[in-house]
Amino acid sequence: MAKKRCGPHGLAVAPDGKTVYAVNAGSVRPINAVTWKAEPSIRTGSTNGRMVITPDGRMGYVLGFWGRVIPVDLVTNMAQKPIMVGERNSLPSALVMAPDGKTVFVAVSGSRTVVPISTATSTAGKPIRVGQLPDQLAITPDGRTGYVLTYHAVYPISTMSDTAGQPIHLHPPCDRHSAGRQDGVGKWIHWPGDQKAVPGVRAADQHHRQRARQDHQDRQGRYLPGDQAMAIRPGSRPVVL
Repeated sequence: MAKKRCGPHGLAVAPDGKTVYAVNAGSVRPINAVTWKAEPSIRTGSTNGRMVITPDGRMGYVLGFWGRVIPVDLVTNMAQKPIMVGERNSLPSALVMAPDGKTVFVAVSGSRTVVPISTATSTAGKPIRVGQLPDQLAITPDGRTGYVLTYHAVYPISTMSDTAGQPIHLHPPCDRHSAGRQDGVGKWIHWPGDQKAVPGVRAADQHHRQRARQDHQDRQGRYLPGDQAMAIRPGSRPVVL
């Protein structure tokens, strides 16, 4: 039986525009943007498809599972020792690069934190406490303020002091309704798509299981056959990954 391959589920572009990186389930595949040829894969271990690159194009950081972020040397195309940003079940969910390239900020849904990583030392700093289920990050062009989207609020973060400000409260998203407490520790939690509430399961875990199922369904309709990437330009052909 042929070995099943998992298709790419994330992309990042080098700052000079010469290389595109396709993030697969367990590797990163460089693509030469000039010749549109795929190069040998960089083995990283399990990833969730999100990657950021330093402004000088020398280092990439890939979001992994099990509380890890994987640094990748893009000069040697070698993955380095993973950086732990939480416990194994802490569910890292998003990351963003500061404009000066000195810090990567990682949202960790399971621990309700944002963790700064120094790109100079590849070490994690003190976690910044935010609200429930942080899963989106953005940062201002001057790099002084970051914004974190959580379950029901947006938290501003001072990147100068690595502290969170007062949240801007929003209505809960329409696709995240729970039966029971919404603080992430309720005994009975229900998310859309689940046939019944599951006792004793954290809201974060239930949400990410449902989200993973939806992502899988979305990929069935979005992926090209044979694990391919398509350049959106006239006359382009897919690159088989």
